[in-house]
Amino acid sequence: MSFAELAALFIKWTGIVIVVIVAIVPITFLAAIAAIAFGIISGVFRGISNFIHGLRREINILRPVTENDAEPAYRSYAAGPGYSQMIKTIILAWKKNYDSVKLFKEFYDVMCTGILPDNSFTAMPKKVAGAFYIGVATAFLYISSCIVTGLVCAIWFSVLGCISALYGILLFAVKLVDDGYFKINKIDMDCSVCKRRFSRPQFLCPHCNDHMHKKLVPGRYGIWSHRCLCGKRIPSTFFGGRSKLQAFCPHCGSSLVSSQAKQIIFQLIGETACGKSVYLSAFFHCFTELVEKSGLSVEIPDGYKGKFDELEMWYQGENCPATNELDAQSYPILIDGLKSGIKRQFSLYDIAGEMFDGYTAESYKNIQKQFKYCSGLFFVLDPFCEGKLREARKYAGKSLSDFSSAPITDTVTNFFNYMISAGMLRIDMAWDKPVSVLITKSDVDEIRSVIGPEKVREHYYNNKEKYTDIQQAKDELCRKFLAENGFANFLKKMDIKFTKLHFFPVSSMGHSFDGNEYEPWGVLDALEYLLPEIDPELDKMIYNP
Repeated sequence: MSFAELAALFIKWTGIVIVVIVAIVPITFLAAIAAIAFGIISGVFRGISNFIHGLRREINILRPVTENDAEPAYRSYAAGPGYSQMIKTIILAWKKNYDSVKLFKEFYDVMCTGILPDNSFTAMPKKVAGAFYIGVATAFLYISSCIVTGLVCAIWFSVLGCISALYGILLFAVKLVDDGYFKINKIDMDCSVCKRRFSRPQFLCPHCNDHMHKKLVPGRYGIWSHRCLCGKRIPSTFFGGRSKLQAFCPHCGSSLVSSQAKQIIFQLIGETACGKSVYLSAFFHCFTELVEKSGLSVEIPDGYKGKFDELEMWYQGENCPATNELDAQSYPILIDGLKSGIKRQFSLYDIAGEMFDGYTAESYKNIQKQFKYCSGLFFVLDPFCEGKLREARKYAGKSLSDFSSAPITDTVTNFFNYMISAGMLRIDMAWDKPVSVLITKSDVDEIRSVIGPEKVREHYYNNKEKYTDIQQAKDELCRKFLAENGFANFLKKMDIKFTKLHFFPVSSMGHSFDGNEYEPWGVLDALEYLLPEIDPELDKMIYNP
């Protein structure tokens, strides 16, 4: 290569160096400064906007429960999704941050294409500026995200934590009062259809009549009230008016008599045609009269008025048919006006005597759950069903059509077998609930002359030093009467299987059936004897006002 060629080459590269130093380097420097500044703005803006997007997407104070939840209501935010929503917000924001890094490169390429042409002069500034922009934007994206996330979470969780703590303290206090009210006052609910007992029913929203609330208690859905998915609020405490809502059994969905009443339940048991239905009629007529005279109010629940109208018709003299229902039928009334302010749901269950026989008993052994929680049993005994009285009447040629022909001993045996097969009684176990044996049809001369009211009073006052009260004298006379008339085996079985057993003479009709109004006596004696132990307050109000 000649000297002239070398000189030309030197001049060329010298010119290139001068151009790079004089033009390209300053342009590249300026482009890098601009890229850094714009990268900072882009990174900070994108980091903040991504977090705001997450907040708008995930934070929802009125977020409803899932479809499979038992309580169709909006959760209280302090006790519900506040924490999980913020965590989801952070996850979503950082996912958006990852996607934003790709957007920075795409955005830079679009901007450079529109501003600077593609040639050798602009290649270096574009590469340098691009590297600075993407790097700085990414760095400030994550820096701003960390700062925003930290600040917002610190404020969010601090405020939410304080609110949740206050909510938890208030919830604990209110729930303690709500639960304590039911436990202290021994308030439970009973379903007369499926015969189950439970502490909390389900309630139908009175506004939409559509959503059934199974957890209408102070909790994560609210303390004083729950906001139904229909948008309306309904009370969730007993002192807030929850008992005014229509209540339903949580197991079978049947309507309940009350959701805030103390239960008093007795089960009638007896052989066919022993007088259970007549006793039921006379009992409720006399009992409601007694309760109302004591200044308390009696309410017959909707859905049961037809049954009680029928009982009253029988009491007024209409013929009373035998019980045919194998499943126990409930007769509930509500008693209000007690000093404690707690209502009473008083119920008698009537059941056909055939229910405890063989195959029928086996078919119903998992249905009659009321025996587990009933307050006591009224065992109805027709003294003409077997024994000497029946034989004497038959020998005298008198009619037995008004009396039972099913031996009470068989009924007792069948009842015990049923209770054992249903798992409610062990073969070596005695029943610890109070049991009253009602000797019905005691107005018949053969019986009244021995255990009638006059005879009981006479015996008691003649032997007052032997007894603590007249009920004890009545029990002794009845036992003696049964033993002397062929029921010794029955007495033995009852004493073995029942630890709290008492006998009462009863005349539900007061006379033989003639189409006239009943003139009962003794129908409330068993209740008067049992009530002081079962419900002292109600006993004092109606028997010792």
